[in-house]
Amino acid sequence: MTGEAQASAPEGMALLNRDEESGKSEYEVKNNQNLLLQVKANQESWLQIRENENGGYLRDVTLTKGERFRFRHPESVTTDLWISLGVPEGVELTINGQAIKPTKTIQIHKKE
Repeated sequence: MTGEAQASAPEGMALLNRDEESGKSEYEVKNNQNLLLQVKANQESWLQIRENENGGYLRDVTLTKGERFRFRHPESVTTDLWISLGVPEGVELTINGQAIKPTKTIQIHKKE
């Protein structure tokens, strides 16, 4: 992945904030849509997907090197999506087929 591809937001989403110091990125869905998250592990890492910052766990997965994981968040679900990565530099992350830069925490704001 190129730095340019990692820095851009997936189509239909806007990058609101990326704080390299805290390791958090925030995106907003421009219009409510299905989101397909795909993660490829280049080294062992864990991944948590939640509906809010402190709970509402949807998935908790440990990925081994070479393993891939897919998660669909349908447009009918209007809660935010919180993604935590144990080793962000050890994974490749796409949303709706477009690469984004993995950070320790990724928040996606969904609106009705």
